[in-house]
Amino acid sequence: MQRRVAHFIVMAALSWPLAGCWANRRVDDAAITAQVRTALLEDPRTADSQIDLVTRRGVVTLSGTVSADARDGALAIVVRTPDVRGVTSVLHVEDSREPAITPAR
Repeated sequence: MQRRVAHFIVMAALSWPLAGCWANRRVDDAAITAQVRTALLEDPRTADSQIDLVTRRGVVTLSGTVSADARDGALAIVVRTPDVRGVTSVLHVEDSREPAITPAR
């Protein structure tokens, strides 16, 4: 019985720092997400765009349908955000060309 208790205490002591690392990673991901969302709302190129983002282990994934200018702005924002380890873009660029108008005959 004492051996089991000692084993449990040793395992708990060894895993405690790992639990802290996991918690810090979640906080860092949440902080990165908040920073990116705020910057996207403040940038005139991306303020009106519907961009979804997820941060996992410092890698930001962007998704949604946006203009080419909004895509470029969003990528620039993510790249300059502190603690970002990478970016994955699955942004779809909408075709902004107007349909050709054929004159009536």
